[in-house]
Amino acid sequence: MIFTTYDEFIRNGNINGAIEYLQHALKNGVPTGKAEIYERLGYCGYLTCNMGLAADSYLKAAQNDTNLRRQLGHFSNFLFCIHYLPGISPTDLRDNIKYYNVFFQGTENYSHSNEKAWKNRKLRIGYISGDWCNHAMADFLSPFIGTCNEDCFQVFAYMLNDKDKTTEALMEIGNRVAWRDIHNISPLEGADVIYQDKIDILVDLCGHSNGGESLMIMAHKPAPVQASGLGWINTTGLGAIDYFITDRVCCEVPKEAALFSEVPLVIDGPQLCYAPVNKARFDFIAAPKRRYSKRDGEIVYGVFSNFNKITDEMLRAWDEILSNVPHGRLVLKDTTAEAARQEAIANRIKKLSNWHHIIVEGASKDYLACYGDVDIVLDTYPYTGGATVCEALYLGRPVIAIKGDNHGRRLSSSILEYSGFADFIAVDKAEYIKKAVAMATDKEYLKQLHQEIPNKFMQSPIMDQQGYMRKIEQKYQEIKKLPVGN
Repeated sequence: MIFTTYDEFIRNGNINGAIEYLQHALKNGVPTGKAEIYERLGYCGYLTCNMGLAADSYLKAAQNDTNLRRQLGHFSNFLFCIHYLPGISPTDLRDNIKYYNVFFQGTENYSHSNEKAWKNRKLRIGYISGDWCNHAMADFLSPFIGTCNEDCFQVFAYMLNDKDKTTEALMEIGNRVAWRDIHNISPLEGADVIYQDKIDILVDLCGHSNGGESLMIMAHKPAPVQASGLGWINTTGLGAIDYFITDRVCCEVPKEAALFSEVPLVIDGPQLCYAPVNKARFDFIAAPKRRYSKRDGEIVYGVFSNFNKITDEMLRAWDEILSNVPHGRLVLKDTTAEAARQEAIANRIKKLSNWHHIIVEGASKDYLACYGDVDIVLDTYPYTGGATVCEALYLGRPVIAIKGDNHGRRLSSSILEYSGFADFIAVDKAEYIKKAVAMATDKEYLKQLHQEIPNKFMQSPIMDQQGYMRKIEQKYQEIKKLPVGN
C-alpha cells in the first residue's frame, strides 16, 4: 500500500507530497520495508535538489537493508550524494568512502600467478563501465576503445548498461574491441567473465556513480592489476583496486596520496580526454537568438550544470556578480526536465536581491544552442563541472571556475589548465566573483574569447586522443614491470 501511494505521487509529479508521505510512514512506524522507504526518500531528495536528505536517506537504506548487493548500491549512492554537500573536508570524504571496503571483508578473490604471463605478448586491457550509452561520460570513453595501440594491447569492453544508439556508435568506434555485455548477471558471474578473458589490467570507468556495480565486480579481483579514476571523482575506497588514474592538477602528490586507498597513477597530461561520440549534434547550432538578453550590451551568464550542484553559497556568489554587472542576467539550465528541481531552485533564488535577473530552465533538446546565447559560463563548487565545461569551451564560451581542495573539486580546473585557459581559474570565491565581473566589463576581450576558444580547445591535450592514449598506455607499461598483485 505504501509504495502504491508513493508511485501515484511520483506519477503526478508531486515529489514533495511523496516526501511528506514517506516521512509520515516512517514516523508512525513500519514493520517491514524501511530500506525501501529510505531508498525512495533518497531518490526524492535527488529530484528536489535536497542532497542532504538524499545522502541521509541512502545511508539509512544501507543500514536497514539485509541484502548485501542492495546495501552496496545504497552506500554507493550515499557516497555519490555527499560530494554535492558543502563543508565536508577531503579527509572526511575519504573516511566515508574507505568504509566501503568493510562490506567486502572475507570476500574470496581470484588468484593470479606472480609469473610474468604477459611477458612476450600483448597486454590484455579491460574497461568496465555502465556509461557505454547516452550519458555525459560517453564523450570521454571513445579514446579507450578507438585509439589504442593494437601492436601492444588487446582491448576488452565490459558493459553494465542497456544498449542504445550511443552504444551502437561506441561499438562502431571500437569495432576491433572485444565487447562483453555483463549487466544482467551477478557481480560474481561478471567477475568470472573477466577472469576467463585473462585480463591483465582492468580499468573501472564509472566507480560509485553507477550504484557501484563495477566495483562489486572488481571486489572479487578478476584481474591481477586493477585501476579506477574516470567516471568517478574520488578514491573508490575498495582495497581490491590498486591504482587511481589522475593528473598533476587534480592530485597534488605526494602530499595528497593519503586521501586515496589506491596508489595515485599520475599521467603526463590531463586525466581525461574529450571526444564527442556524436559531433553532428553541435552542427545545427546557428547564430545566437538572443533568447535571454533584452537589450544591446547586456551580459548573460550561464550555468548548465546539474541543479543538484547548486549550493546556497554559489547562489550568493552569483547574486554578488549580478550586483556588480549593470544589466547582467543569469541563466540556470538543468541537465534534466524534472519540474520539481526547477521549482526547488526557483524558490531558493527568491531570497537573492537579484532574483528578477535570473532565469530557471529545465533541459531541452536544443540546450547546446543555448550556449550561444550566453556570454560567460559559471562553474559550480564544490562539485565542479566536467562535460559541461568541455561543451562550453567547444562552443566558444569561457568558463570561470574555483580550484578546490581535493581531486574531485579540481576537475574543471584540470580541464581549463590543460586547455590553455588557466586564467579562468580562481583560487577562492572572492577571486571567482572578481574574474566573472572583470570579464564582463571588457566586451572586446570577451568577443575575442568567443572567437578564439573553440580552435584553441580543439588543439589542446584535452582533445588529443592519440596523445592522451599514448600517455595512458605508457602507465600500463610501467605497471607491467611491477610485481603482479593477488
